[in-house]
Amino acid sequence: MGTSDWHDKLYLTPTDIGNILRVGMNTRYQIIRQMPHIKIGNTYRISTIAFQHWLKENKRKNARQAYP
Repeated sequence: MGTSDWHDKLYLTPTDIGNILRVGMNTRYQIIRQMPHIKIGNTYRISTIAFQHWLKENKRKNARQAYP
């Protein structure tokens, strides 16, 4: 999956999130714990909408920290 076609999916996997953000396994699971997710067996699923919301909120937080 390329980083441009994830918008078309209903749910993302931890691998998808890692590829989109270019982060390692530990970081992607730390991020996943910060947003609503579903655990199916041993696999997590995160709604694309929840991920987009998380991205938007974290951009705002980072902007406020950089420019108080």
